[in-house]
Amino acid sequence: MRAGSRWPHFEEECSDYLPFPFFLAYATAILEKAGHECLLVDGIAERGSEDAYIARAAAFKPQVAILEVSTASLDTDLRQAAKIKDACPQCRIVFCGLHVDMFEPAFLEQTPCVDFVIKGEYDVIVEPLVRAIEDGQNYDAVPNLVYRTPSGTGKDTPRQEVVHDLDSLPWPARHSLPML
Repeated sequence: MRAGSRWPHFEEECSDYLPFPFFLAYATAILEKAGHECLLVDGIAERGSEDAYIARAAAFKPQVAILEVSTASLDTDLRQAAKIKDACPQCRIVFCGLHVDMFEPAFLEQTPCVDFVIKGEYDVIVEPLVRAIEDGQNYDAVPNLVYRTPSGTGKDTPRQEVVHDLDSLPWPARHSLPML
């Protein structure tokens, strides 16, 4: 996973402050609580090179890679997703975050390196999606999802209500983040 909501081409020239990647940290904590092995990488905070980020992801050999993307970083996000997919062909690429065009099924039809898009608060949706991928289940049961059908067309599922009981979530996974 990578936090793309902080843009590296701006952050290098600005202050040392970086907002904490809460959605990625919550998503990781939820996946770990469900028994999944996770690697959480905040490439922006670590200020590593793109090659180092891709090599680290490839060494982990993920079945699923979740990238938090944004409009400002979309070209970089797509390039990195394609590199991860090239290095790990079995990996399913999931985009989350704020780029409104990716919430349309046509986005997946035009973007072969991306397998899924989660709309809205993705932290609670990643676990049902990962479970559906592992079990070979129908993706129609996963809310807030845009996915590619076997015929190659994009399809989306209905949205679920946002989480109201924040106490039901585990504490965000901080153990693998650079806490400077």
